[in-house]
Amino acid sequence: MSPLESTARAQALLNQASVASPCDVAWESMTGDERVRHCAQCRKNVYDLSSLTALEALALVQAQEGGLCVRFWRREDGTVLTADCPVGARRARRRRMHQVARAAAAMLTLALGAAASRPSKPKKPPILLQGEVQCPPRPVMGKVAVPAKG
Repeated sequence: MSPLESTARAQALLNQASVASPCDVAWESMTGDERVRHCAQCRKNVYDLSSLTALEALALVQAQEGGLCVRFWRREDGTVLTADCPVGARRARRRRMHQVARAAAAMLTLALGAAASRPSKPKKPPILLQGEVQCPPRPVMGKVAVPAKG
């Protein structure tokens, strides 16, 4: 069986997954990472199948023989979203890009706001020696010429 056929078979089996008694504990309240978190209420690990590839998710479910708490996303057509789903992966990438853009915009806004709210210090006039004239700096451009040794 080719890897593509294996993935399709795994996806078809995952699409048949169901949860008889859905849990109402918030994922965000659990400790862990994006793949697995620990639920303090039921004292079990909860696995996010949508963060795994179809083959990884199926292997995990089959290894636990039904004694597994899971979280997954299901499309309206009944398909379980997995990490290797091209549509879901594209959507997740887009979501991460938007989060990064929002964070960058917020940081830029804070930086500009801090710079604008900082009171400007009055510039002290330069101390000039008697008879000295202050000339503002100016850029020098052009082809450079080196004087000949004389």
